[in-house]
This record gives sequence, structure tokens and C-alpha cells, in this order.
Amino acid sequence: MNSTDISSAAIQADPCNYIAMDVHSNNIVVCVKRNAVNAKGYLVGKTIAEKTISTKGGSADLTTFLTPYADGQRHLMVAESTFNWYWIANIAEERGWNMRLADPSTVSQASIKAANDRTDAEYLAERLRTNSLKSATIMQRRLRSARDLMRHRLTVMQEVSEKKIRLCNLCHNHLGHPLHGKDLEKLLLAFDAEGFAAIYKLGFDTSGTEFIIADLLRGLKQAQERLEQIEEQVFKIIDANAEFNSNRALLLRTIKGCGNILSSIIVTEIGDIDRFRSMSDFVSYCRLAPTSKLSNGKSKGKGNAKNGNAYLSWALTELATLMARFNRPVQRYLERKLAQRGLRVIAIRSLAAKLARCVYQLLRKKEPFDLARAFGSVSEPATGKATAASDVAVKEPTTIRFGRRNKAKTAAVAAAAQLAPKQLSPVVA
Repeated sequence: MNSTDISSAAIQADPCNYIAMDVHSNNIVVCVKRNAVNAKGYLVGKTIAEKTISTKGGSADLTTFLTPYADGQRHLMVAESTFNWYWIANIAEERGWNMRLADPSTVSQASIKAANDRTDAEYLAERLRTNSLKSATIMQRRLRSARDLMRHRLTVMQEVSEKKIRLCNLCHNHLGHPLHGKDLEKLLLAFDAEGFAAIYKLGFDTSGTEFIIADLLRGLKQAQERLEQIEEQVFKIIDANAEFNSNRALLLRTIKGCGNILSSIIVTEIGDIDRFRSMSDFVSYCRLAPTSKLSNGKSKGKGNAKNGNAYLSWALTELATLMARFNRPVQRYLERKLAQRGLRVIAIRSLAAKLARCVYQLLRKKEPFDLARAFGSVSEPATGKATAASDVAVKEPTTIRFGRRNKAKTAAVAAAAQLAPKQLSPVVA
């Protein structure tokens, strides 16, 4: 851009260091840029420092290199969101550096003819300097520990489920009937007391399958004990953190269907809700935003649907399923979406996206969840049977939602409903 009015002296008097790090498993390429005015009066980025730093010997070399450009200096620092950035974030938090995480797909979008680690770091620094880099606020270290422990709990829970499924399938295969729920718990208790005799009582012989059953039962018991210990520790951390505890209590008290585990996952994955600049950013972070690319009504491909938080995506989808089970207005909303979209999985994801917006408003405003405000206060009919689709369409215009409403469409639908409510389409909403 033409910047003949830019004062070079003003830029030099109040410089800002733009620090970008291309992080690898054994080294980090660092590039530091500043604003400068060239001979033609254009504002450009000037590289003032660049270095490849080995991390085999620890973090001392990186800290030494970054200190002159970050300590007591105006700066912005960014690193790619790779698998090994925690230790860098810990250093930045301890020293008060302003560090953010860059979208890992940023460098892959650079149209550079010849690229290497140096050009990648320079590209990140330039995007940071021009304020065109997609980046995220890093959760504080004390909050990340609770989040990681909750994620580990999900891994252990998958181990428990896998062993239960294998036991159920083995019984179904060898005995002709599966082993579910309370029967499986009784077998666990009996195996502790009687050993292999409990397995033989089920009908298994001494062909060797009983050793598989015994091994799965031992593993299941150990996994369940580990799961209980992890949950106990997670709840202690959440109770000790005022922000986590208040947000979790708000979800538990006001959202019917949101229990201890889902509420804990949601609050630990979100951390501080203020780190999201807008509701749309939060919905996108939950992997619930549209990813289609259209031009003149035609598809031009899809965006990165996996860009976001997989754990929040799962938790909110699970919450959508449970809320539709325990809340009739939510169930009717899901039925309308199912009629529109045709596939239940798409309808559930639409409901999850709406719940993500509700959770954002709930945590941002610290207000209890209002089911009527989000989904409309739809009362059950006098007969106790499911309301017809036309009745749902009549009540839908009065629904108060988070976000902007189309008043013209609402008024038109309401007028039509008063004239001929039985002729309305079930997908008017």
C-alpha cells in the first residue's frame, strides 16, 4: 500500500516485534520482524533476527534468543499448533510473553514457489505483522491440566467400553446370548470371589476361552478403578477452580440432560469463554460451523471440517442427543430439522450448533439456561399424544432465539397460521 504519510521516525520510536516460530521435534526456526518504511514510502516488514535453535539440550537457548525481543518490548508471538507446543507456552506464561497459537493450515496455504523452514517462519511472521493470521488464545497452564486429565478419562472410558463389548460378543458367540449391564457386573463380583468357577457356571468349558474371559474381566476391573480415580481427581481440580466450578454448576442446574461428565468436559475444554472473540468463532471452534464453499449456487469444494476441537464437538453432539430425549421442545426442534434435512445425523449436528450458541451465551452472560427462550415454550396437547406438525409450525413464530430474528417471515407465517393452520407445511420453521 502507498504510505507516503507514514513517519519512519514514528515507527522506529514505538516498534513492535512480530515473532514467529516454526516448531519441529528437535529444533525451532524463529523469525522476528518489524514494521519499516522503504525508500518508496511503502510500509513493509523487515526481518531483524532469524535463527534455527536446537531443542535437544532443553529450552535455555530458545529463551536466551527470545528474551531481547520479548522482555520489556512490544511484541506479538506465535507458534504453529503442533503436538509439542506446551513447553513453549509454559515459558511464555512464566515470563509474561504475549503468545498465541497459529492455525496449522496457514503455512500450507502459502503460494511460495520454493519453501523451507525459514520461509515458513517468515511467512508466519509476515501474516502476524499484517494482522491476517488466524490464531487462538492459549489456555492457561493450570486450566490445561484439568482439560488433559479429562481427555485422558475419555481414553480410559473407551478402554472400559471395548472390554465390555468383547465380553458381550464372546458370550453371544459361545453361549447364544449376550451379557449386558447388571449381569456383567454380577459376573465381575462372582469372578473376584470364585475365580474361574464363576466363568464355568455361565456355561463355558475348559477349551481355553475361559482364559480370555478371565483376562478381560481383570482388565475391565482395573480400567474401572482407574476411571474412578481419574474422575475423582478431575472433580477435585474443578471444585478448587472458582471459574470451572461456577460454570459447571450453571450447566448442571439449568440444562436438563447435561450431567457431571458432559458439564466437566465442556467447561474444561472451553476454559475462559472470553478467549473467543465472537459466538461464530466459538461455534467454529466446536466444529459445528458450515464448511461448504459456494459460488453462484454451485459447490466449489469444502473447507477444513476438522479445524477445531474434536472433544467439544463430541460433547455438544452427545448433549444434543440427551436434551432431545429429556426436553419435549428440543425434541420437536430436532423433528423439524429432521424433516428439513432428511438425515438424523445432520439434524443432530444442527441442534448441537444451536446448543453451542446457547452455551456461549450462558457462560458469557452467567445467566441460567432458558429452554423457552432457546426453543420456545411448546406445551403438550391435552390428549397427551404427539402434536401434529401443523401445530408445531403455528407455535414456532413465537419462539425467541439467540441471535437475530426474521420479523417479516415470522409475521407472515403467523398470519397464515391463523387463517389456515391445518394447511401449513411441517417444514415452515
